Amino acid sequence: MDSISPANARTVIVGGGTMGAGVAVVLARGGARVTGIELRAAHRERLLPHVRAALRP
Repeated sequence: MDSISPANARTVIVGGGTMGAGVAVVLARGGARVTGIELRAAHRERLLPHVRAALRP
C-alpha cells in the first residue's frame, strides 16, 4: 500500500469559518492541495485571503 503524506494529498475542507480556515492553513503548510467549500458568502469571501495571509513568510 502506498503511504500518503500531506505533500501529495488532496483535501477538501467543508466549512470556511474559523476552524475550517485554520485546518486549511495547516494542511497547506504541509504541502497538501486544499479545496474549500463554504455556503455562506461572507465566510467564503474571507477564506482564501485568510489562508494566503497565513502562508506568507
